[in-house]
Order: sequence, then C-alpha cells, then structure tokens
Amino acid sequence: MLSELDRVPQERRGHRRWFADDELDLIVWYSESGEISGFQLCYDLSGRERAFTWRRDMGLRHGAVDIGDQSPLADRSPILVYDPVAPVEKVIAEFNARSEALDDHIASFVLTTIAGFPGTVS
Repeated sequence: MLSELDRVPQERRGHRRWFADDELDLIVWYSESGEISGFQLCYDLSGRERAFTWRRDMGLRHGAVDIGDQSPLADRSPILVYDPVAPVEKVIAEFNARSEALDDHIASFVLTTIAGFPGTVS
C-alpha cells in the first residue's frame, strides 16, 4: 500500500509529496496556491519500469525507464524515453488496490487523469 515518505526534499516553488510501496511511486507537486500542479506515477518497479507524468503546462505523457546500463563500459543515469502505449486498465487496477491511504483528492485526480490517456492497451 502506498505510504507517504517523510522528509522529502522540497523545491523552490511550491512543494511536493512522495508516496511509495514495492510496485508504485507517486510524486505530487503543488503550486504555491496549494493546487496540484503535476504528478508522476511510476509503476511496475520490479519489472519494466514506466511512468505517467502530468504537468499542468504540458499535459499527460507516458514514458519507459531506460536504466542506462546496457553496456558494462558505460555507467549512465536512468532516463525516461517516450512510450506512446500504456496498460492503462492494469495501472488503474494496481493504483486502486494500493491507494486507499491516499487523500481522496489525490487518488481521484491521478485516476481521472490517467484514464484519459489515449494510447491504451489491455
């Protein structure tokens, strides 16, 4: 079940909250006025990690994590690479099963936003 992490480093503008468990990470950014201004839901952490990222000014995007260590000769940082197809129904079911401790507003906002993703696969 997602639980909130303590002592999350804050950014200059607004603040953020971080929730995590063994399969999901959810980071929620707030504007200075207290509204949700963005979130990132990372899923399938023990498999092929991917993420939904929503920002008020950019909309919703989906990406796969390129872990950056395909070669033993290079130690690169992980990055998100564009992935236009996502298992939305699976992610929604997983999020529902793990989000009961979240504020209703956060859970509802994340679910509604992800449900509108156009590149859905079963």
